Amino acid sequence: MEVFLSLAALFFTFLAGFGVVLLLTQGDSRFSMAEIAGSAIVLGTGIVSLLLFLLGLILHDPALRWSVALICLAIAVVGWMRNRKVLAPSGQKLRSNGSQLVLIAVVLVQIAVISWVSLYLTHLGWDGLFNWESKARFVFLNRGSIPLHLYSRDFDFGHVRYPLLLPLTEAWIYSWLGQMNQSLIKLVGPYLYLGAMLLLVGGTTALFGGGWRRLIPVVFVGSVPTFVVGEGSATSGYADFPLAVVYLSASVHCVRYWQTRTAGSLRLLGATTVLLAWTKSEGIVLLCCIGAALLPLALWERKLSPIIGGVLPGVAMVVGWRVFLRVAHAPLTDEFTPVTWKVFVANSHRATEILNLTIRELGDWSRWSLLWPVVLMGFIYLAVRLRGIAWYPWTTLILGPVVMYPSVFFFSGWDPVRSHVFVYRPGPP
Repeated sequence: MEVFLSLAALFFTFLAGFGVVLLLTQGDSRFSMAEIAGSAIVLGTGIVSLLLFLLGLILHDPALRWSVALICLAIAVVGWMRNRKVLAPSGQKLRSNGSQLVLIAVVLVQIAVISWVSLYLTHLGWDGLFNWESKARFVFLNRGSIPLHLYSRDFDFGHVRYPLLLPLTEAWIYSWLGQMNQSLIKLVGPYLYLGAMLLLVGGTTALFGGGWRRLIPVVFVGSVPTFVVGEGSATSGYADFPLAVVYLSASVHCVRYWQTRTAGSLRLLGATTVLLAWTKSEGIVLLCCIGAALLPLALWERKLSPIIGGVLPGVAMVVGWRVFLRVAHAPLTDEFTPVTWKVFVANSHRATEILNLTIRELGDWSRWSLLWPVVLMGFIYLAVRLRGIAWYPWTTLILGPVVMYPSVFFFSGWDPVRSHVFVYRPGPP
């Protein structure tokens, strides 16, 4: 019964995301069902967590839980009613063939294995327990709403300045269960993994068409250890994997916008970038990568709409969260110094050590397997196959985090910086 209640909680997040995706795309038939469903999983998780945060300021469970559930249902109904005439014909086009049946089977097997490993073989981990699940406990014990006094006290653990997408999603499951269950909240990982697989299938279909090629990213991602086992993976309680899935969603929509220039793609991208900073503080780095991918397009077309629609919503979330922390008197941390040219020059001597640690990390076979050699071959294939500069967004979106993540340690407040790098080491993005 508890498993079904947990799945019911996740189903309502899907309903909210499904309705929002339909409203944002306005029934555009160029979006595949895989892309719609994957985006719905990602956006729905963000919508429910934001609703819990905002409504939790005035409501408590059970009124809070049912209010959020009704809003999710209403969003799904409105989205369906406005687009049912477009969706009905597209649904009739779905045909089962050999590659599609194999693809579905591979995804279902992966989800089953990851769910089993999550529930029975792994634990939340240090960060998953103290930085994320601890906040979900505070929320549950406060009847569904985030206790503001959490931000006015200097706790010895928990990183109270961290965003709340994952803790509030876990608290949403606790609310449906009526109790705290650290095993069942780990269903969030497999749920988001399903979203990632659907987005990969949708993105591959949009770029290369259907057929057996859609199997390549699905099988390959499932074979990369850092995505499926260990700290920061889909089977842990860390926020690294949710952040990676949100970034994947934003990347798919960014490339889709490069291809089609459709308003629906840009709206989906903008909605997804909001969640980057709402999932983890490092989402700001990934937001910069999205901006770098869109900047040439804005300059080329001599209009700001790509930046305004695709990046500005994420910037608004960053500013809004900072304002909340300031109003709530959240204690400051000394993990990082101000990002200024003076600080960068003063810490420039760290370049060699940061580069060596980065190369060492990327070459760790036990974590990344064949990821980077395959990515390199993918770059070569895209450069040969795609005309003009269509390869640019993929290159920027993949290599951007590889360059920018290590660069932030020039502004680390730790000395030696090596210790700080190893603290941040777990995680897929």
